[in-house]
This record gives sequence, structure tokens and C-alpha cells, in this order.
Amino acid sequence: MRAINYFLRRIFSNLAFQWRVLRLVVDWTIAIYIVGPGLAIFFYNYYQYLSQPPVWFSYISFDMFRAVLYLFVLNGSTRYFLEEGDQLHFLQGEGWALKFRRWGAIFSAGQTALFTAIVMGITAPLLLTEFNLSWDGIAILFVFIWIYKMIRQLVQQFLDITFVGWKLSLFNMVIFILLGFGFAAGTKFVSGQPMLGWILCAVLLLILPPAYNLRFGARGALLQDVRRDAKAKMKYVAIILRDFTIKKPIYPRRKPLLFRNSRRLFRTRTAENGLAEAALKSLFRSWARMKLYILIVLIFILGIMFTRLTPADTGLFTILWCIAGFILSYFARLQWATFESNAFLGLFAWEPGTLILAMKKYVYISMLPGFLTIGLAVWAPVLSPINVLLMLPIGVIVGYIISSIYSTIASFRMDRRGGIR
Repeated sequence: MRAINYFLRRIFSNLAFQWRVLRLVVDWTIAIYIVGPGLAIFFYNYYQYLSQPPVWFSYISFDMFRAVLYLFVLNGSTRYFLEEGDQLHFLQGEGWALKFRRWGAIFSAGQTALFTAIVMGITAPLLLTEFNLSWDGIAILFVFIWIYKMIRQLVQQFLDITFVGWKLSLFNMVIFILLGFGFAAGTKFVSGQPMLGWILCAVLLLILPPAYNLRFGARGALLQDVRRDAKAKMKYVAIILRDFTIKKPIYPRRKPLLFRNSRRLFRTRTAENGLAEAALKSLFRSWARMKLYILIVLIFILGIMFTRLTPADTGLFTILWCIAGFILSYFARLQWATFESNAFLGLFAWEPGTLILAMKKYVYISMLPGFLTIGLAVWAPVLSPINVLLMLPIGVIVGYIISSIYSTIASFRMDRRGGIR
């Protein structure tokens, strides 16, 4: 059988698999009573927004909008539809590996164009009415995002193949910053000057072939491509079955990020203090959890910094600040659930009141640093330095109130189930 036939068979097999995954979530009842009316409401409001934009459009700045678009650019990967058994064929010198990668790149380019077109179509009322872009400007923005997203995927894959460990993390951070500045500058040219926008798209189009050659020329990439494709295939299944997966074991004798040689965090030695201290150290000693924690904080800070912030808008941003507090509390509560389900803790008969008190103390202390950092981003542009320092004690009190409200709600589940799931 020819290579193209194998590749097409895997394309159709993958589409059928994703369709079966969708059927697990959306059956005919949900499609009729939820999806159908939801689409009808969406298209009705979409048509209304094209002629008469809502008031809340004015709160969205172009800087905030392109920050969200950059998150869209960072999502996704180029797939090649490779499997582990393919190395038996590819090592025979038939040249199938390069063919699969080329065809996979073409398929992924079409898929990226489709998703980018959907995003541009959904946000068209905002672009036309609030940002005063023409349809030509939207077309330029679509081409720019499409090509930029493909280049980002190829560069990311090349880094994953070439580097490991801290070097990979360092290069990922550098590429994230450089691509972010490039995307911010590019979208500014695209939205303001159409001619320069088309020139920029042409330059990116010239960069795309060398990026493909760089990616396809990387050696020892077959097994990594196989693992990446398998992860992309199971992405939506992982979301559905996220509560039923086997957690990755924590290997001993690894140097933690924080609290390497720390002593007690609480003077009073009680059961709830011991549990809260152990949970806090497990959170801040985990580099993977801390990266996610820092990412949540950075998303809120960048979203606030790139939005029109004036003294008249402080009420809106105070609401966003409180929402950030609830999200950080939710994140801390998820990490507590992982900590509480540890097999070692299951050896002891903990009283429900002890678990609730420990969870409340842990959630408050763990969410407070990120909550105060986001608060500085909210109030620093509109208040004097002295007033910003005076806002810190208020932030501590507000953070305690938010974490207490969320912890109280979470404790109801503990009373019903005897623990957190």
C-alpha cells in the first residue's frame, strides 16, 4: 500500500475517534435542548452586535484582545499522525517519515486556518464596531495570526526535540517573551496600516519554509513526534476522564523549589497546622504546580496591564481582582484535594473538623501571594506609592474573606463525602 493511503486512513480514523469522543458528551438530548437553543441565541445576538454593539464592548481594549489572541496562538501543535509501529517501515529507507511530516504539516495548516477563521468570525462584531477595523483589516489579521501560529508550533517542536531539562524551560521562556513582543508589534501594524500588514504577512510567509526545513531536519524526532501525536489525539479524552487518570508519581530525593531546609511554619503544633504546613510545602516545592500558579497570576496581570485602566474603571477591576481571588482559591483547593488523597494520610483517622480547618488555613495562605501581586497590578497605575502600600493590609483582609467564603462552600462537600474528592 502507498504511503498516502496509510496517511489518509489515519486521518479518517482520527476524525472518527474525535467524533466518538464528542458523542460521549453531546448526545441527541443535549443537542436538541441545549446546543440548538444556545446556537440560536448566539446567532441572534451576533446579528444584533453587528448593527448595535453592547455597552460592555467599550471595556475591552485592543491590547487586552490581542493578549487573548496570543493565548490562542500558543495553543495547538502540528500533527504528523505517526504511531510507534511506523519506525519498522520508516527504517527501511522508504522515505515515509518525511512524507508523513509533509502531509501532516499540510493538514495541520488547514486545521489552523479553520480554527483561526472561526475565531475571527466570532470576534468580527468587536473588531468592526469597537476597534473600527474593515473586512480587509480582519482578513490581514487572519493571515497574520494563521502564519504566526504555524511558525510558533514549528519552533516549539524544534525546542522540544533539541533541549531538555532547565535548558528547555529557559528557551521556552525566552521564546514566549520574544514571540509575545513580536505578536504585539505585528498586530499593531496589521490593525493600523493595511499595506504594512500585508508586507509583514509576506515576510512571515518567507520565514515559514525555513522553519519547516529546520523542524524536519531535526534528528531523533520520531519517538517524540509519536508521543506528541498520541497526546494531541487524547487531548479531549483527557479532559473528560481527568478525574480517573493515574497520577504521575513523585520521585524522591529531588531538590524542591522552595522550603528546602525550612523549619516549622506555625508556632503552635496542632493537627490542622501540621496538615496545612505539609500541604503548603508540597505546593511550593513542586515546580510543575508553581509554574501553573505563576501562569495564572501572569495572565491576570497582563490582562489588567493591557486594558484601559483609569480611575473611573477601578470598580470593574476591583471585581476582576475578586474573581482572581476566587480562581486562586479554586486552584489551591484542587491541590489540596491531591494532597488529601495521599495514601500516607489515609493511614490516619482524621476528624472532619481537622481537615476543614487545615484546608481553610492552607487555601488562604497559598492564594494570598498571587492575590496581592494581582492587586498591585490593579492599583499601582491609579494610586500613589503610599496608597498602594496602604492597600496591602486591605488586600490581606479581602483575601481572607474570599478564601473563607470559598473554603466554607468546599467544606460542605467534605461534610457530605467525608473528605475532598
